[in-house]
Amino acid sequence: MRLERRRLDKALVRSEAEFLRAGFRVPAEVASVIESLRPRSAGELDYHGFLREAFHEYLALEFPWQESVRDRLPEDARSAYLDRLAAQKAADSQWLDPNYSRYLQLERAEHKRLLQHFREVKAFEMERHLGELTAICGDMNAAPSVVVKRLMKSMGLAKSPTASSSSVWTFEEEAGTAFGMKIAFPDVLSLRRHGWVGMQCLMPEVSTKVLGMNLFLLGAHEYADWNKTPESIAYSAYVQLQYFKHLQSALRTEFPEI
Repeated sequence: MRLERRRLDKALVRSEAEFLRAGFRVPAEVASVIESLRPRSAGELDYHGFLREAFHEYLALEFPWQESVRDRLPEDARSAYLDRLAAQKAADSQWLDPNYSRYLQLERAEHKRLLQHFREVKAFEMERHLGELTAICGDMNAAPSVVVKRLMKSMGLAKSPTASSSSVWTFEEEAGTAFGMKIAFPDVLSLRRHGWVGMQCLMPEVSTKVLGMNLFLLGAHEYADWNKTPESIAYSAYVQLQYFKHLQSALRTEFPEI
């Protein structure tokens, strides 16, 4: 089944807005920096609009989306907007979106300063949500597997006994749920050793490919990385799950017939 693009885009925009309204501000902070680097030309989308265009192409690709694999797209799956950016791309550009290309070209010291700022915004967010998170997860010093399992249970997802292992955790909603989700943590070792909280979502009505928050929002990497405490690991999982719950809700609103 292929979802109508117009309504799918409305769901993506709605989920982004609801996520930001819930107090998760890192994506807006990163976007503010990127949009400030140059004025957009007439007809140019902001970076989240760019991500939506790339997402539609991702759905048609066998591989993760990259500019270098766009030539493998069927003609009817190509984004006219991304084609236009490719035609206008400067020789020294490092990315298809011209603003993000400038972001990649910032001096190392400036990147480091901005990364620290984004981490501070994330830490402030976590403090605001810590009471709710503690109420859900209980003792934050419990094993990560215990804390994550409690978090998932609070959102209606149970651990899958057949798909989970010591290296991969998988949780799923009850069968028959509209836009039902399976959530996977594909690299438990990195989570335990380095605080890297990689989360993947499978939502078959949208795609047979896994979805990551990075496909839709700036700042996803900042949430997934640099989690040095049990609280921050739990918060990273909480944030990403909150986004997918907002996406699920928006999809159910736009596609009530499913």
